[in-house]
Amino acid sequence: GSGAEPVLMAHVNLFSDDEPRDELLLTAWRRFYPRASGDVLVQFDRRLRGVTCAVARNSAVALVDLEPHLASPRKQWFADYSHFNDRGAGLVAGLAADAIVGRLTGAVPAAQEVSCATP
Repeated sequence: GSGAEPVLMAHVNLFSDDEPRDELLLTAWRRFYPRASGDVLVQFDRRLRGVTCAVARNSAVALVDLEPHLASPRKQWFADYSHFNDRGAGLVAGLAADAIVGRLTGAVPAAQEVSCATP
């Protein structure tokens, strides 16, 4: 084919059910959404991730699911509650590059053949 090949990336953040929450960073995140509790923000973000996975699957486009690549502790990947530090950005860039090359060569299946990991 010709043209652009979309690659979607399922969003993740610092907060995981497997680790204690950093309340200072959760409070910093809440400053941008003062009407939402920390739990609501984490759950909304998790649902957004699920929607992204469903869109990729239903659209038969490549999906990069970061969740299974984020070893504990998650703080090693993030500069704050949502943004990657240099190490995390390098991981994301490598996974995105692998997905793009993989789709171009046919080595990476469309998302309809891959399920998102459950956090």
